[in-house]
Amino acid sequence: MKTIGYWLLLLVTMSMMTFGQGGTCPLPGDDIYGTGPCCTQVATLPTFNTVVLPSAGVNMQGQWAMIDKCADVYEVNLDLTVKMMLNPVTVPFTNSGLIACDDVLFQVTGIDASGTFQMVIGTSLTSNYRTDWLLGKYIRTWTALGEDGSVIQYYRYLISGDAVFNSSLPTNLLPPCDANFSAVSMQGYIDLSCVQNLPDTSPPVPQASLVLSHYDGCLSHMDTPLNPARRIPAGGANKHVGMSYHLVAPGNFDFNATLLSPGRLTLPFSTIKDAVRSTATRTNSLNGSGPICVYEGQTAAASTNSSQSCLCDSAPTNRYYHQDILGSVQGCTGTGTSQIWKSIPLAPEIPTGFFQHQIGIWNSGARWDVHQVAPLVILGTFQYLDPCYAGYTQNENRIIYGTNSFYLATSNQPTLFNGVGPTDTMMDFGDNVGPSDLLTLGAPGYTNILWMISKQ
Repeated sequence: MKTIGYWLLLLVTMSMMTFGQGGTCPLPGDDIYGTGPCCTQVATLPTFNTVVLPSAGVNMQGQWAMIDKCADVYEVNLDLTVKMMLNPVTVPFTNSGLIACDDVLFQVTGIDASGTFQMVIGTSLTSNYRTDWLLGKYIRTWTALGEDGSVIQYYRYLISGDAVFNSSLPTNLLPPCDANFSAVSMQGYIDLSCVQNLPDTSPPVPQASLVLSHYDGCLSHMDTPLNPARRIPAGGANKHVGMSYHLVAPGNFDFNATLLSPGRLTLPFSTIKDAVRSTATRTNSLNGSGPICVYEGQTAAASTNSSQSCLCDSAPTNRYYHQDILGSVQGCTGTGTSQIWKSIPLAPEIPTGFFQHQIGIWNSGARWDVHQVAPLVILGTFQYLDPCYAGYTQNENRIIYGTNSFYLATSNQPTLFNGVGPTDTMMDFGDNVGPSDLLTLGAPGYTNILWMISKQ
């Protein structure tokens, strides 16, 4: 057991640490959210410089994979670079590397050993964002103790952007829809972390992990008004029904891992303790004002597992867990009438309105902090009328995307700053809103509402 003096020394030491080009890495410490109106000050977030996952050594590569009908996997190892822009002076609403309160800019590049496979993940929404940079929406921070007693603090950002590929890729690795749109939509997350070995007072060591996915073509190119930018009619060329694409890092990721039992993903109502955060992002109707974080309030939630399937195909391996999920937020100040949020069916593709797609597991040879973690890809349709922000005419129906980090091992489970933890379930997702405040399913968007759900 550590003494009080040890932890006081830890806090003082970490409060003084810096890293990158003048960026700070505040360890340990919570963000400012959850205490009322969010953006009365800039969030307590680090400004990372470049994080590189190198091409040699252990846990050094990322992997790009195509999963065909929940069974066959085609993959290639990539060297990845994850960048965060510092002081992006050409972007509106700039604030010391943050775009207003909780937005940052990323870029992810990848190349294989032969140089044949090359990709850049940025955004093509040039009317709102800088070209070739991803808008990352910060969602939460947490800590874990490393094997050597080091303290690791993590910062998670939801990502909705485009990938651009070179034209000479093997057909089983290049999403065919790239021929239709010259870009491939990618949703998911990037985690950045600071690692400090105490009592060493040298600058913290940065690390990164990520999962970015292009959904099955029956979803990402659904022929519906919800998908105005990337819709492909039934039977249309390059719709890639049954095929999904995924970028994962660090390496040693097993895309053919044993599936979780459905009951492990069920969330009983009494075990949930987390929050919903409302923001007003720079949709076209808000140009000139910039994103504003309005309020983060506690939520109660529960989910039940309804079925498993291979989504739009029949297959012996059913990677998709369909669930009913609902919760409530008590007003904007923690008082008043509770507002319900819930999944609503989008038939026939999302029969319950919410699914989790198990794409694999970081196996025991992966980097310590991700080993035995199953990242599940989330997509759904929600009904939620945000009670915290009335600055634009909102649609109560929402497309949501995100992830569930499910920890199979107990050694590296996260501890949250709200008193939850260690926990084996950490679900983070947000809505995907396109130009003019319209919902968007298969194209890059920005996130106005964030859901954080963890199991106590």
